[in-house]
Amino acid sequence: MPEIDDRIDIGNALRIMDKARPAPFATCPSCGDPLVSTFEWRGAEFICVKEDRLFGFLSPVPKDPTPELEARHEELKAEYDAARAARRAAAEAEMTR
Repeated sequence: MPEIDDRIDIGNALRIMDKARPAPFATCPSCGDPLVSTFEWRGAEFICVKEDRLFGFLSPVPKDPTPELEARHEELKAEYDAARAARRAAAEAEMTR
């Protein structure tokens, strides 16, 4: 199970709630990659696919959307979805033994 980062930065949380701006991307505080939304693990809403770290709802660093950030997010989401499907298939196979 990935490490959960439960630090909360209230300034980032308030910036996310600003309705006058477009919705920001949730990004990893250490590597800057976009985070993928997940509820696969209890207490974590986001995962950094690159670092295999979990984050709570208020932990990510918000970044304004760019075409590059959107493209990177799609790549990481596809990678995460493939890994999740493999984990699920392995769990189902284990249950049928």
